[in-house]
Amino acid sequence: MLVYYADETNPDYLGDAPEHEIAKTIVHSVGPSGRNIDYLLELAKALRELNIHDEYIFRLEEVVLALAAQAGTVQ
Repeated sequence: MLVYYADETNPDYLGDAPEHEIAKTIVHSVGPSGRNIDYLLELAKALRELNIHDEYIFRLEEVVLALAAQAGTVQ
C-alpha cells in the first residue's frame, strides 16, 4: 500500500484548512497516481471493509461527493 503524507514543509499541505476547501482541492486535483477523489473514495471503501469508522474521512467523502456531483465530475 502507498500512502501520501504531507506535512507543513510540503507545498501541498493544507493544514487546518476548512473542510469545504479541502474537499474542493480533492475534487479538482490529480497527481501522478491519479485523481485525488479516487484515492479518497477507495480509502473510505477500504475502511468500511475493515470495519473501521473514521468520522473525518466519511464526512469528507460526503462533502467531496456532493461537490463532485455539482461539478459533474463523479464517474
